[in-house]
Amino acid sequence: MMNLKNVLLINGTSTTLAGAVLLIIPQTLSNLFGLSGDGYFIAVGLFFAVFGLFVLAQAFKTDVNKRGLRFITIVDWLWVLLSVVIIISSHALISVTGLLIVGVIACWVALMAFLEGRHI
Repeated sequence: MMNLKNVLLINGTSTTLAGAVLLIIPQTLSNLFGLSGDGYFIAVGLFFAVFGLFVLAQAFKTDVNKRGLRFITIVDWLWVLLSVVIIISSHALISVTGLLIVGVIACWVALMAFLEGRHI
């Protein structure tokens, strides 16, 4: 079983890196998803970057704050739920590749939320 600090380090690092990718190449991702604008990717990139840094800050604390952990876990599960809604409601607007990417990320976030939730 992974300890909480490792889960938070993995979650925080992967989220921050994903945010950076979204901010660096939003137009490329927009094209990959079959969308005309890159505003969604910039907004999500900013959210990922800020949230990822918050998760990393929690990981480096000596004692992880239970309220902070609960907040992270809830946000992760909300992201999974939002991803499912996007897949169901936007399947005609987003490319198959884009939908697969959303699904894979949702599965990754669900795993992180599950592993975090075991420590609440």
